[in-house]
Amino acid sequence: MLISNYGGVDQPGGEEISAQGHRGSAGTVRTHLRPFRALGTAPLPAPTPPKVRHVTSWLLRHPDSLHADDQLKLKQVLARCPDLDAVAGHITTFAEIMSGLHGERLHEWIAKVEADQLPDLYSFTAGLKSDLDAVVNGLTRPTPARSRATSTASRCSNAKCMAAPASTCSASGCCS
Repeated sequence: MLISNYGGVDQPGGEEISAQGHRGSAGTVRTHLRPFRALGTAPLPAPTPPKVRHVTSWLLRHPDSLHADDQLKLKQVLARCPDLDAVAGHITTFAEIMSGLHGERLHEWIAKVEADQLPDLYSFTAGLKSDLDAVVNGLTRPTPARSRATSTASRCSNAKCMAAPASTCSASGCCS
């Protein structure tokens, strides 16, 4: 059906949209369709926005692990929403702080997040600040699991021993 041929709910074609559940008046339909009459046909529907869980996944994964099409979709989403783009930058910086054990940069990161006035991150920064010394300490020093794995690997040359927990390894005497 061409838009220019549509006259309203009571006109030819009106039954079609009434059957789809439209309960408005013919005037409402004409007002809505007036800008499209010059086109001759209905415009293409807008693309479906990505699901929140997909955007969250794209933001929380390392950029190098994203497929090219996901990188493009993320770039498009961030271009449409400056606040989300700012959040993405803060997520990336926080990931660098965590993975590089740069806890000393946390104070600066929190100040930047609060200066950007992003309410969605306020509760996160408030939680960090509630025990900031412990968080900085945790983001500065290697975890016991990391140091245990390193010490076991440096002590053991036996493959069975390296796969066993440290307590089992030293107790069995395979590393002596």
